[in-house]
Amino acid sequence: MLNRVKSYIESEKLLPANGTVLVGLSGGADSMVLLHILQSLGYSCIAAHCNFHLRMEESDRDEKFVRNYCLAHNINLYSIDFDTIEYAKSNKISIEMAARKLRYEWFEEIRKKTASNAIAIAHHADDNAETLLLNLVRGTGIRGLTGISAKNGWVVRPLLCVRRSEIENYASEQQIDFVTDSTNHENEYQRNKLRNQVIPLLSEINPSVVQTLNDNAERLRNTFRVYEQFVEEKRKLIVEKRNDEFFINIELLKKEPEKDTLLYEFCRDFGFHPDQIKGILQSIEGISGKIWYSTEFVAVKDRNFIIISKIPSNNFCEELIYEDTEIVFEPLKLSFRSFRRTEDYKIERSCDCAHVDATLMKYPLELRRVKTGDSFIPFGMRGRKKLSDFFIDLKLNAKQKANIFVLASDNEIVWVIGHRVDNRYAVTDKTTEILEIKILRD
Repeated sequence: MLNRVKSYIESEKLLPANGTVLVGLSGGADSMVLLHILQSLGYSCIAAHCNFHLRMEESDRDEKFVRNYCLAHNINLYSIDFDTIEYAKSNKISIEMAARKLRYEWFEEIRKKTASNAIAIAHHADDNAETLLLNLVRGTGIRGLTGISAKNGWVVRPLLCVRRSEIENYASEQQIDFVTDSTNHENEYQRNKLRNQVIPLLSEINPSVVQTLNDNAERLRNTFRVYEQFVEEKRKLIVEKRNDEFFINIELLKKEPEKDTLLYEFCRDFGFHPDQIKGILQSIEGISGKIWYSTEFVAVKDRNFIIISKIPSNNFCEELIYEDTEIVFEPLKLSFRSFRRTEDYKIERSCDCAHVDATLMKYPLELRRVKTGDSFIPFGMRGRKKLSDFFIDLKLNAKQKANIFVLASDNEIVWVIGHRVDNRYAVTDKTTEILEIKILRD
């Protein structure tokens, strides 16, 4: 096994001879064997352990085990604690994605700090097979079917050439201690379902299914290189970058027989979901003005182009407004003031100011961007009107539409900010208390 891993490292050019390697050390069999093999091959190893606090006492047990092992074997160890659940909530991502993001960002910090030549992760052939199947089910396209890369930037995976069973046998032969994650046997996680249920069933059809999947991933990886070159050539013809914006030429895109695949590749790097990309594709024959948001980018359908631009970092997509809120600064600078209506009250006639019936507000209010399908009852009207039609009446261009925000109460629009109040919330003769919302200009 040592020779196989050594040959794999050399053939994939993963590590320089006798270099320093930062090893992601969880305490499980895979990472403990990886550390042992790299040391046996003459690499100077530094260990890095993350405590994600997801398994209560077991997480602390793992950290203690790693600390004791590194102390006993004179291995320099870096460790860190993460509040993974809170990070996932605040960033609106899954716990698995949160743990992955936290882990790799911190590993890179330690790599720089220690001047290590690489970050070694203990993924193996079974992990690669599971990843291919998982991506196939999720629908990630050909890119996801290439499996796990042996090398991705500073991250290397020297054990991709061996099976999980071989790692366990090596640990037994070399008497390497390790800890076991009890959640590996639980099927709540998608990867565990594949590992514990799906792959055993596939093995009944093909006993070598893991090797077959790894071979297919390698073939698809080579195919993807050709595919990627083709996409890049088309990108140069169809997509133009102007300052920080990307313009996808609709007429040139429509001429391509595989325009759906090309559009997917043009948009995926900006974080748009496949369903959103389908919507963008369907819109190219329609009217201008449709808008789609990813986490960091906005795509706008203009007459001749799909325009993709970054959402400014100080321009949040939504903000909650509570009853005691007096001022907000993001995504717009607005003031809020409630007051009793008097006999001499006169409504302020300004696009920067809205007066609504305060007693009809259901808190928290939501300050957000326009969503597809949004509608309201414009002041002075009785029937609903889609915001998309309202914007056409105002003759707003695509970029102006993309920068409009609304104030909503209980999922109903109260004010299309800077344009029109909803008739249901307007001040009437029966209104006793008024909520004033003002746009504050610098």
